Amino acid sequence: MISHGIVSGALFLCVGVVYDRMHTREIAFYGGLVNRMPVYAAIFMVFTLANVGLPGTSGFVGEFLSLIGTFKTISRSPPSRPSASFCRRLMPCGCTAR
Repeated sequence: MISHGIVSGALFLCVGVVYDRMHTREIAFYGGLVNRMPVYAAIFMVFTLANVGLPGTSGFVGEFLSLIGTFKTISRSPPSRPSASFCRRLMPCGCTAR
C-alpha cells in the first residue's frame, strides 16, 4: 500500500507538471511532449511501469505476493469452489495446480 500511495502521488504530480507546462487538458496538444521534455518522459515512464507492477519496480512486490497467494489458494481448494474454478480458467494452457 505504501508503494501504491507513492506511485499514485508521483503520477498525479507528473500530470500536474504537464498541465503547468501546456496550460491545457486537451491531449491533442500534447504531441511531441517527449521531444520537449525527454528526462521528464523517462521519469513518467518509470512511474507508469511501477504502477503496472513490472519486475524491478516497487509495484511488482505486491503483484507477486497476490499471485502467490492466489496459487496457494487454488492448490488447497476443491475444484467446486467458484474462486478456484475461475482462477483455473484464467491460467494459460489449462495447467492447474493439484
